[in-house]
This record gives sequence, C-alpha cells and structure tokens, in this order.
Amino acid sequence: MIEEGTKQKIELQNNNHLFIKNGDFKMEKNRITVAIGVISVFMMACCYISLGACSLGIMEKIDIDTGRWGIVLGVFFYSAMIVQFIIGTVTDRVGHKPISIIGFLFPSVAWFLVAIASTYSMLILAAFFLGVGAVCLNTVGNTIIPQVLFGGKDPSRASSLGNAFFGLGLFVAPLIINTAPSYGTGLLILAGISLVMFIMGFLAVFPKANLNFKFSVGFKLLVQPPVFVAAIAMMCSSGLDNTIKQWLPKVLQELGSPTAQAGMSLSIFGLAMMSGRFIFSAVKNMTAISSKIVGIAAGFIVIIIFVLTITKSVTVGMVIAGLAGLAMAPVFPSIVGMTFAKYDKEYYGSIFGMVFAIGMFFTGIVLQTIGKISSGSSVQAGLKLPVIIAVVLFIISFVLKRVKAKPVNE
Repeated sequence: MIEEGTKQKIELQNNNHLFIKNGDFKMEKNRITVAIGVISVFMMACCYISLGACSLGIMEKIDIDTGRWGIVLGVFFYSAMIVQFIIGTVTDRVGHKPISIIGFLFPSVAWFLVAIASTYSMLILAAFFLGVGAVCLNTVGNTIIPQVLFGGKDPSRASSLGNAFFGLGLFVAPLIINTAPSYGTGLLILAGISLVMFIMGFLAVFPKANLNFKFSVGFKLLVQPPVFVAAIAMMCSSGLDNTIKQWLPKVLQELGSPTAQAGMSLSIFGLAMMSGRFIFSAVKNMTAISSKIVGIAAGFIVIIIFVLTITKSVTVGMVIAGLAGLAMAPVFPSIVGMTFAKYDKEYYGSIFGMVFAIGMFFTGIVLQTIGKISSGSSVQAGLKLPVIIAVVLFIISFVLKRVKAKPVNE
C-alpha cells in the first residue's frame, strides 16, 4: 500500500482482496504492449527449453561429455537465479522498456552463439546471456500481463492466460529446433523471432518508471506477510513443477518405458498445463478464489504424486503426466495474482523478482535432494519428498488469502 497524499487510492473490497489503483501510474494500453507481455512469457519458455532440445547435437559437435554439459546448464540456471533476485527491483526503478529490450536482445545473441559455437567457452558465454535474458523476459511478462489484461482488476486470471503461452513455448521451441535442417538453423529462427520482438520493444508503451523508487524498498517488501507467505508458496509450486519436469521421464524409464516414450511425458505435461491455464483464464474474478484453487490443486497433487510413488504401470505414469499438468496449471498464476492484488502496481517487479528467485533456489535444493534419496534406490522412493511439499502447499493455501499488506514506507 502507498502513503496518503502521494497517490490517489481507490480501494475495492472483493472477498478480502485489496486492489489499489494509483492515479499517477496509469497504464496506456496498446496492442503492442499486450503482445510484448504475452510473447515475453512465450520466449522465456523457449529460453528454458532450448538448450535441452539441442543438447545432443551440441555435445557431439563440440565433443563434450555430460559433466561439462552439466556445467553449461549450471551457468544458465545460476545466472538466471542471481539476476532474478535483483531484476524485479531494477524494473520498478528504471521501468519495463530497458528490461524488455535486454530480455529480447540477450537470448538472440545467446542462440546465435550456440548455433555457431565451435568452442566450449562460447557455450558458457551463451548460457550466461540466455540466463539473464530469460529472467528479464520472465519479469516483464509476469508484471505487464496482470496490468494489461482484464483491465488490471483480476491479476490471477490474467496471469493464467498469459502463462498459458509458457506451455506453448515449451512445445513450440523443441519443435522448431528438431524439425529444422539442423539445430543451428532452428536456433537462428528463434534468434530472429527474438530480434523482431526486440524492435517492437522500442514501440511499446510501458508503465512510467518511478524514478524516486528506492532499491531498499524492494527488500523491505520481502518481510511483508503477503510476500513472505507467497515466497513459501512459490517454493512449493516451483519445487513440484520442476520435480515433474526433471524426474517423471526417469520414473517411466524405471518402469520399463522406452526412452522416446518416456520423453513424451513432458510434452503431455506441457500441453496439459497450457490447456489448464487457458481454461482457468475463463474463470471470472479468479483472484478472489485463488486461495481455494491453490488448496484444491495442492490436494490433488498430493494424490497424484503419491500414486506415482507406488505405481508399476507405464500407462498410469503417462496419465499422471497429464493430470499433473492440469493440477499445476493454476497454482503459479494464483499465487502471483493473489499477491499482486494486495499492492500497488509499481511494486510488482520487486515482489515477483524476489518471490520467483527464492522459488528457483529452493527448486535446486529439492531436485538435488531427490537425486540423493534416489541414489542406490529408485526415483519413486525420492518422490516422497514432493508429497510432503504438496501437503505444505495445501496448508499454505489457507494462509494466502488471510495475510494483509502493511503500508510500505519509502
């Protein structure tokens, strides 16, 4: 919330959700801005999936083993995580335009480097550019979309619609890379698309930057009850989402599924998540019931992952891939939208950046822990941890709606 006298405040009470309209922070909407928001999320998904989609071809061309390739992925992940923690607050201070420009420029450079890479050092540099670009796009997309869709009054619903294009990106990017004459050609196509959006970024109208915004305010927000609770919920959501993405194919392999078929489970998961988000985007006033949606989804996820720990059937595993995608679909948008609804739009970047970065950090711990538990046993044994995380998310869902925002002192 904002101090009296500095902003025009209109408080709309809707099932205990506080929406604040800032008279000095008007969003001049146009079609380019809407496109930038949606395509930012789409291209961010392309960033996250592109290295994996062309990994075999790159490793063969550069002649590197899985250990060195793991370092490339590590550079991407940790550069993204570190930059994500600060980029939200930077966005609130300098505005969306420069972050959007970097977000589209850096991946295009990264994909070009990977396409022509002949040395290991070029891959490392490309991974860094890709990680930075990905989180810039992530921040722009997920803070613009709640402002430009549905009049900015239903951020959970807007986030659900916008992030449906994340699932589309997960599906389209591998399709482009693997159907092109070579992985390099596919990457150059993605780089070209990103460059087109880079140019459009100069034409879009974004919210005005708050030049008086202090970076310290962004970190003060983290101790606010709604943001702190949202960070815990995001830790659970991100941990569960990435557990499915990283370990489901391995579970299916352990059950006797061929490698190609096991890999198809991720396509099923991605398409189900995309479909689920499109469905939930049709739910009017989704923000007001987001805590219930998260609770129901978490309860369903508990059952799904528990079944996955005990099943002996590949068919059941494939069905679970689809059900997991549908169950996870509304969780992230609901957490983000519910939290945004309690604050002025000029704080969206700081809130999102810190909450998402904390979720990424926790995800790394969860994935490593599952790997250690599974060592010498099976991945199914390691999936007991995500069951516990889903239970925690279920409990947190009862708290998300009740926590209140406090005045933000700048």
